[in-house]
Amino acid sequence: DTAEMASAAASGLLVSNHSYGIAAGWLYMGPVEPPDTSWWWIGGPGQEDPNFGYYDSESALWDQIAVDAPYYLIVKAAGNDRTDVGPSLGEQYTVIDQNGEFVDYAIADGSHDPDCAPAGYDCIASASTAKNVLTVGAVDDIYDGYSLFSGPSAVIMASFSGWGPTDDGRIKPDLVGNGMFLISAWTTGEFAYAAAAGTSMATPNVSGSLLLLQQHYQDENPGFYMRAATLKALAIHTADEAGDSDGPEYELGWGPLNTKAAAAVIRTDSGVQHINEDTLVENLDEDAVNTVEIVVTEADALVTATLVWADPPGPVDLPQILDGSSIKLVNDLDLRITRGAEIHLPWVLEPSTPAQAAPRGLNVLDNVEQGVIDGGTPGSYFVAVRHAAGPISGGSQDYSLIITSVRRPSTVKVTQINEDFSSGNLPAGWELITTSGIPWEFRPSVQGDSRYQNLTGGSGHYAMADANFRNNMDSKLRSPTLDLSDRDAVVLKFKSYFA
Repeated sequence: DTAEMASAAASGLLVSNHSYGIAAGWLYMGPVEPPDTSWWWIGGPGQEDPNFGYYDSESALWDQIAVDAPYYLIVKAAGNDRTDVGPSLGEQYTVIDQNGEFVDYAIADGSHDPDCAPAGYDCIASASTAKNVLTVGAVDDIYDGYSLFSGPSAVIMASFSGWGPTDDGRIKPDLVGNGMFLISAWTTGEFAYAAAAGTSMATPNVSGSLLLLQQHYQDENPGFYMRAATLKALAIHTADEAGDSDGPEYELGWGPLNTKAAAAVIRTDSGVQHINEDTLVENLDEDAVNTVEIVVTEADALVTATLVWADPPGPVDLPQILDGSSIKLVNDLDLRITRGAEIHLPWVLEPSTPAQAAPRGLNVLDNVEQGVIDGGTPGSYFVAVRHAAGPISGGSQDYSLIITSVRRPSTVKVTQINEDFSSGNLPAGWELITTSGIPWEFRPSVQGDSRYQNLTGGSGHYAMADANFRNNMDSKLRSPTLDLSDRDAVVLKFKSYFA
């Protein structure tokens, strides 16, 4: 694929979608007849497949292709390994090699961890870890769109979607998109269409939207396209907030793509809405630094700056080194926003504590940086891009910088009514009404069981309508009446999984 990518990029290709990746760790093959097994292991002799988080030679090659073709953005699926838990202890499984060839049968004894163990992190493999690609994870559909009323709580991560960080601590995935049961072209069946779920569905969703943004940019600026780094920066800059805290996360990246918000920045590229493409040139006499001044006129403003650059390929660790932590960033650009003595640093994540909320600080790992001032006052702000230390590889580094200043969104009162089945019973006030067939059941999660593991994204016991292909099931779970008479808007959210 790399030769084809390089050739197409040289011919002017702007965006390519890559809904595929290497097999890693455990592979669930589904119920099969003995002596075959439901689970296969491709991860080598160790407890963890070293391909997870690994910046390999393919990743470096994709980064080089992106550097050579500055208008070509590679969009890559994050992978679906987070529910690959492997067989139960004592269960037989099949061992295959990296070429997919049969090696042996074995009995599960705990010598191989579930993929993404112990907490769900570090399960993005191979070229999905490349610096200059846009890596996409999957979330459920947000049925009425993202809004202030629903906010981050409306963004539900798909249970299978891979989480970062990379072995050197970079943020992956970059973004998330709808990847749950989308209708798409399919290779079999009478109509050649089917509903499917996966990061391979979220990624083309994002890819198509990004190409439409390039078209919109050309409509507004005849004869020109954005650099790939600019398009990536714009997508990250305008992504909706998701997760439990502000800023990026190793689970959801920078959040769900918001194509409408990105298009609005293209349309208003003037004043305090800036799309900047520039180059930082090495200066032997003083630090290389470029500065942009913006004048904020709104009181209580939200000032955001996002910096992205196509970084040269990083060093590749030996394949047998598990979780090698050598830094892959070559040209370390720094972003900071200043006003007088105030200095605002960008978000940064700590790979040793991946679940921790992102603080502000110096980022020495990523070629994506974002700084935010929440509640800025009117006046002049200066957004500076500088090279951190030492010579710039190649003598100069192109970069893209998106800057916006908008009125801070007003907060809304949210009342959360959280009902679940984790006790193994109906919550107080609920009813179970079964007219025919099998009633809803309240089950404990059976880890690793293809049928009875809780795959809703919730925890503990869960409610399951186990119709098992029967057509005569009529069973209802009815909630108590909720008094919402004092509310202007209502969002109901369910953690669910459909097999």
